[in-house]
Amino acid sequence: MATRRHAPSPGDLADIEEFAAGLSSSHLECRAVTGHNFRRLSVRWLEDDKAHEIRMRCRQCGANRLVLIDAMGYPVRSAYKYKKGYLAKKVKGTATQDGRALLRLEAMTRAENR
Repeated sequence: MATRRHAPSPGDLADIEEFAAGLSSSHLECRAVTGHNFRRLSVRWLEDDKAHEIRMRCRQCGANRLVLIDAMGYPVRSAYKYKKGYLAKKVKGTATQDGRALLRLEAMTRAENR
């Protein structure tokens, strides 16, 4: 169960609603409803790192993920690169339960109006 973070202020909620309204539907789905659906693009052995490098791309929003897996099968590093507009850089509260609820409601409203 998610831990409840501090509730966003009314001003932050308005910012979250504005951010959600400006997200593409694919970004909104990944952020608020389904999460990413990564497809593996390539795997290669990195001799210098003694690790497998796995490159993936989300089928829905196009986000890229890079994962390094060591020789024993343990993840060493993971990095993401998101398409423009995906990250909420200057919007507070999107990671709170209330903020995520607003993102989900925007996604449901769009889905119902298709």
